Parts: sequence; C-alpha cells; structure tokens
Amino acid sequence: MVTDENDRSLFKRLDRESLNTILLLKHNSDEVLHIELTNGYQDMDDIDDDECSISLKPLVVTNLNPTMLRRLGYIIGQNTMLRSLKLSFRNLDITWLSHGLQCNRSITWFRLRNESRRAELPGIPFVSCLTSFWRNNPSLKRQIIDRCFIGSDGLDILTNALLSRHYAGTLRYLDLSNNFFFFDVDTIGFSGLVGALAKYKRLRRLLLSHNAIGNKGCTPLVELLDNKNCILKELHLNRNWMGLDSLAVLAEPLAKNNTLEYLNINDNHLDYYNKSNEACWKGWRQMLKLVCNRSSIDNIKKSNHILCNLGMSSPYHILNAVIKLNANPNKDLVIRQKLIWAHADSRLNIGESSIPTGALPEVIAWFVDDDPNRENGHIIQYHDPPLPYETIRVIRLDSIYRIARCRSDLFTHGATHICSDCRRYAGNVKDLQNRNNALQEKIDELHNDIERLQEEIDRLRAT
Repeated sequence: MVTDENDRSLFKRLDRESLNTILLLKHNSDEVLHIELTNGYQDMDDIDDDECSISLKPLVVTNLNPTMLRRLGYIIGQNTMLRSLKLSFRNLDITWLSHGLQCNRSITWFRLRNESRRAELPGIPFVSCLTSFWRNNPSLKRQIIDRCFIGSDGLDILTNALLSRHYAGTLRYLDLSNNFFFFDVDTIGFSGLVGALAKYKRLRRLLLSHNAIGNKGCTPLVELLDNKNCILKELHLNRNWMGLDSLAVLAEPLAKNNTLEYLNINDNHLDYYNKSNEACWKGWRQMLKLVCNRSSIDNIKKSNHILCNLGMSSPYHILNAVIKLNANPNKDLVIRQKLIWAHADSRLNIGESSIPTGALPEVIAWFVDDDPNRENGHIIQYHDPPLPYETIRVIRLDSIYRIARCRSDLFTHGATHICSDCRRYAGNVKDLQNRNNALQEKIDELHNDIERLQEEIDRLRAT
C-alpha cells in the first residue's frame, strides 16, 4: 500500500499545486475532473463541449524519471472520476506513463498534442504506447491526436487501433489534424484509416486538417461519405493542398448524403482569385450543381439541401447564398426558394411547369412582394453579397413577365382567384417589358456616371 507520504516523497520535485492535484487524483476526488498533463508547455485550451466550455487544470510534471511517470500513470489509470485528459509534451517519452493509463475507463475526452519541433519528434512511440487505452476505454467520445507527425508506420498503428476498438459506438469526435500524413504516406495507408472509420456509426465530427492529403486523399473519403451508415455532420479538410479536382470528387457522394452540414475546404489550392481560369469556374460550378441543380424543377428538388457551410466564400455569389439558405431547417421553404432563384436567374421557367392555374397567382405574388419587412421580402435576392435594389426591380418584372407570357390561361375568363397585385402586374405584359427596358437603361446611365466621376477623381489626384 503506497501512502500519501510515500507519494509526496516520490513527487517532491513538483510544485505544491501539482502535488496536491496528484493526491486528489489518487483519492478519486471530484475536484479534479479535467486536467492538462504537461512537462512545461501549457496550451491552456478549453474543451469545446456541445453543452459548455470546461477549463483544464494544469498538472506540470517536469524532470520526472520513469518510476515517477509509471506511478502517475497508475494513479490516473485507477481513477474513475477523471473525464478529460490532455497530454501536451515537448521531448518526453510517455511510454512509462501509458502503462498505467491504459487501465483507465472513465475518460471521455482525450487529446495528445506534441509541442516539439519536427526535427525533435519522438515519432511513433507517441501513438503506439497509447493504443491499448484507445482500444479498451468504453467511455471515450472525443479523441484528438494533434501535431504528432505520425508517418506511415504510425498511421498503420492508429488504423489497427481503430479497427480493433471494442466500443466503436461511443466515439463521436475524432481530430487527426496537423499530422502531415502524405509527407511519407501513400494513398493505401490513408485509405486503410478511412476504411477503419466506416465501423464508427455514431461518429459526427471528423477533422483531417493540415495533413497534405491532396486530391488523391479525397478518393478514400468518397467511400466514407457514400456509406449508408455514415452520419458525419462535420468534415474538416482545410489546409490540405487540395486542388479544383477535389470539388468534383467530393460533390459526387454528397449528392446522396443527407447528414453532412459542414465541409471545411478553406485554405486549399482552389484558385479562388484566378477567376479567369476556366478550371476554377468548372470546379465551383460542380459544387453549385450539388446544392442547386438548376437544370430542371425535379433536379432542384433532388439537390443537396443539408450542406450549409464550406468554411469559405466561393467566387459564385449564388453558391454562397444557397449554402446559407440550406441552414434553414424547413426544407420545403428551402426548395421553394431555390426554385424562385433559378427562375429569377433565368435558368428555368416556373410558368412551363405543371403548376395548376389556380396556384399560379400565389406563385406570382412571391415575385410581386418587394417589402423587405414582409415574409416574402427580397425573396428573389439570390446573391451574396446582395444585388442592388434597381437590379432586383428589373429581375422582379422579368420574372413575372416570363410566367405570364407562357401561361395564357391566367387571362382567360375561367381563371379565377387572381389577387389584385398579380392582376395589376400581369394584366399588361407589354407595359412590364417597357418598364424592364427603362430600368435597365437607367442602370446603364448610373454606371456611366460612376465611371465619369472616377475619371474626374483620378484627374484631380494627378494634378
């Protein structure tokens, strides 16, 4: 039986606060539920919990010998109250600590973070010595392995640990960011890792940021997203050296995926600013087609109405607007809005659909209402950032005109229930067309005035 005096003597090198923390862990105290174990570098991160933000209690363990690390690992392994553990080390072999840690069954949040410079990495031991803990802990819900640069051998070890884990149903959150898989890893190793994740049917968030997976790394992810058991809500692929081809590759499985809401593709080689590059537009068009296929009304209905965040803005203003629109939980309204936008952008004509004549007045009323404080206000505003008001007026009149032009049954004696606003706008198609042209001329004049004003400003600056 190891007494408190024995432990005080063993850990006498530590400061008073760290020693008291170890004794509280030993006695299973509920005063220590969340700790960061570090040998000098403190990141001081808070736990990003779904319900609250929990601060980690620092436990600084500098200059510990193997005996002390083994004892500390045993204390943590026997503790049943500890819920969160972060190992943040610089140039320290944690093998001795892991001998006892692998017995812990209470930790739900675990983070392994290497603070060493890449040339001083301890490498694979960071991962291999913790596999038993990851494999056997039934409570683990969130697992983060950060900046460990695990390489091909470490990736295989991690893959085997995930495959052999006995409690796949508990893991909700997996963060493998900043490990640079593809510095020395081929596609086969990454494919094995992604394949192992297929058994985790309750995994909601997967972070693979800053791993240099490139375009070839997106191919294995297609199978994961295409898996009917996949319920991922977030997939982070930012800073991964992905090119434009990756957009088309990822768009294909997302056409059938009805759970992924957040696909972070920021800070990749997507030629965002090279708008003269046709490949740039082709890649973004593929993403727009995913969330709003404007080729027909049926295809709009079949589009992805779940994806609502790309982690960045695209050069396609309508894509930005559609992505924001998908955040609306009422998917019937989302589909209706996409139909209106597609009609307003002249991609299709609602008037050519099989909508009954009696329902068309209500459809026209959507385009008539121009009060931004009303429910239907700016309902045809399909740009983000918004289009100028005068442009919206032109689009509004053109939208109504195109419906009225191909649905003559609206003006027959048998057509009833046409609202006064609809009758006022649809009663004189020629007048609508003239007003449309007049507004367009006014916009052109304003543009010319702006150009002349800019030239005058430039002249004054030159003098």
